[in-house]
Amino acid sequence: MMDNYSYADIALEDLQASKALLALQMYNHSARLCQQYVEKIFKEIIFRLGSEEKDMFALHHHNVYKLSSRVAELTNTKFSKDDIGFFRSLTDYYFDTNYPGENYVRIQKEEADEVYASTLLFAGKMQPLLSQLTSEADSKYAHHKVFIEKELAQQVEEAN
Repeated sequence: MMDNYSYADIALEDLQASKALLALQMYNHSARLCQQYVEKIFKEIIFRLGSEEKDMFALHHHNVYKLSSRVAELTNTKFSKDDIGFFRSLTDYYFDTNYPGENYVRIQKEEADEVYASTLLFAGKMQPLLSQLTSEADSKYAHHKVFIEKELAQQVEEAN
């Protein structure tokens, strides 16, 4: 499996890089890495729980909304309307912040901050499931969990 790296391991690196890119005011890149984080977390779940051909096919796609539908089926998770809207918008970030053309967009600070904050909330919601699926022996998930908890606590502190 990917030279001892899981989708969740690489996702954590994406989220950490997204935070660093916010500080560098590279908002498009930050938003795109948030999309990559969510995509890889979904792929981690599909990789571990999926057994059908369509699951292996899903590992090669970037549509977060479609991946979320398969994760919901595999885990009996019901995502909220807000979650679904977030997943749909993330798919747009993958393409619209990355490639020139008529759909290319420049993300502003406020939007990038909101995408990062929403990604952290998603990460917090997914922690129990990821904890069930991963062990410290095959993933750096313990470090992942600590990073997410620290970031969420910092957001709460900043909000107060």
